[in-house]
Amino acid sequence: MFNREQKLETQSSVEFPVGPGHNADSSRTLHIYYEGRSGRRVRVLDDDKGTELYTANMKIRKPNMIIRKESANTEIGTVNFHTFSCRIDTTIGGQILSLTSRGWAGRHYEFDSPSFGNTKLAWKAQRKIDELNMALLDDRDMPIAKFIPVDWAMKKTGKIEILNDRVTTEEMMDEIVVTALAIWNYRHIQRSAAAAASA
Repeated sequence: MFNREQKLETQSSVEFPVGPGHNADSSRTLHIYYEGRSGRRVRVLDDDKGTELYTANMKIRKPNMIIRKESANTEIGTVNFHTFSCRIDTTIGGQILSLTSRGWAGRHYEFDSPSFGNTKLAWKAQRKIDELNMALLDDRDMPIAKFIPVDWAMKKTGKIEILNDRVTTEEMMDEIVVTALAIWNYRHIQRSAAAAASA
């Protein structure tokens, strides 16, 4: 029997590999929760839903997000949004990384990934009606990770599923988390602005 949280999670259309060499331990799930009443801070927890890996503070002024790695007790990334552009600028581990929107209505975000050898990666929306349901694909359209939103939950807002054999360094993990949170937050801001304009 599914619990309430499982019912709320939207399925992604990208499937991770199965079969020989791939099992339940082939992927890792990070869980994203709001903290506090303001909704300005999120916590990223490990598979066990208890170990805090990252925190992100969201602000109106730049930098619009500050991401910290809790195990190292250090800031590892910042995010800047722009009023008249869909581009998202991040700094991860001291390196500047810009995410550029592509596709119809900017449903995909591409970037050159330092941690993956400057390969071009893209967070691509997987559903027409839900651009928050995303998959991170390499330049051959092979999956690396996916972001699955959770709708109408009180605290949990989503999860990131990562393929262990594709993500082998902390730098790769940092990059995936920072870019996923940046796009997720930007699209939430867009939705809120659209809802306010139509009210």
